[in-house]
Amino acid sequence: MALLRSKRKSALCVKYIFFSYNILFWGLGLSALSLGVWIHLARTDYGQLAKNYSFMSAAALVMTSGCIAIMIGFLGCCGSWFENRCLILTYFVFVCIVFLVEISVGVTTWMYKNDIDFEIRRDLLDSIENRYPFEGHADPNYLRGAWDEIQTRMECCGVDSYMDWIHAGKSGGTSVPDSCCRYPNNQPDCGHLKGNDNGIHKQGCYLKLKEEIHGKVHVVISVLVICALVQVFGLILAMVLFCLLRRYEDRE
Repeated sequence: MALLRSKRKSALCVKYIFFSYNILFWGLGLSALSLGVWIHLARTDYGQLAKNYSFMSAAALVMTSGCIAIMIGFLGCCGSWFENRCLILTYFVFVCIVFLVEISVGVTTWMYKNDIDFEIRRDLLDSIENRYPFEGHADPNYLRGAWDEIQTRMECCGVDSYMDWIHAGKSGGTSVPDSCCRYPNNQPDCGHLKGNDNGIHKQGCYLKLKEEIHGKVHVVISVLVICALVQVFGLILAMVLFCLLRRYEDRE
């Protein structure tokens, strides 16, 4: 192999650093894949409610990025170990593309964060007013279960307040789901207000959901920034190794 024959310690150092770096890149790819799975699992309770804004799309994007990073890391390891300039150049091009995509996704997510909030609120209201099944009707889209899960976990009721359920009139305009109650397990049919709303949560779920979603957005952006910084270092190493290989091959 060219580098071994050259016996240049500096070139060998770059080669092994680049190889070790791509092992780390593999690890980052696995982390991104795990993050995507976490986003997918975290959206199961409210993915049915926000039909226009799909958390699955964000999860799929992150998982796809993780898989691509794993493949690119493998490509970099092979290119450095076998000292193949074609593989290293292909690696460089792929990392540049991924880098630009990551920057675009991060900037777009941050810029349109408020628009996403608006779409989520609109979909939540639509799920109550137009898509939530009437009492005693079938629930093929699991809306009843999704709302019960959110309202129980977050201790909230409706979108902006419990009055969203009253205005929707799904139960005659006099009741809310039992999951709005402070102690739903101890009081069957506690959602029937009967002129008394002291036993239910009055705060809506939208603000709590918004805070939770923004927390996940910050995590995603932080991971993208870390990956981008690591990729810049990899691009530099790839170019240095590529130039060294070309120099030694031209001498031969």
